[in-house]
Amino acid sequence: MRGSRFIFGLGGVLGIGLVTVAAPAAAQERFDSLGIGSCFPPADPFPYKLEKSDPLYEAAREEHQAHLEGLEDYVNCLDRERGVALAELRTSFDLFMSNFGRDAVLSYGAERKARP
Repeated sequence: MRGSRFIFGLGGVLGIGLVTVAAPAAAQERFDSLGIGSCFPPADPFPYKLEKSDPLYEAAREEHQAHLEGLEDYVNCLDRERGVALAELRTSFDLFMSNFGRDAVLSYGAERKARP
């Protein structure tokens, strides 16, 4: 379920709040300017195998299908987040290179600790 915005008054002071309810197979939401950390996996479906004659068979099948669709939404959201994160990395790295030129050297582990 998509988040909704509402405006409410409190003692003559106007406040703005944001209410968001996450549903398992709902579209993924963006909670900040980058959208990072806003992907949530759907709830697991009914875990048992049912006989076709079971009255819950069709409901369980539909629940599992909705779960698979929710997983697809989740993976697509993660893919978008990955793209946003990589774009942010590229922008930050370009700024690093622009600001520090030849001194813009990345070092890791022991090499980083040994560097002044």
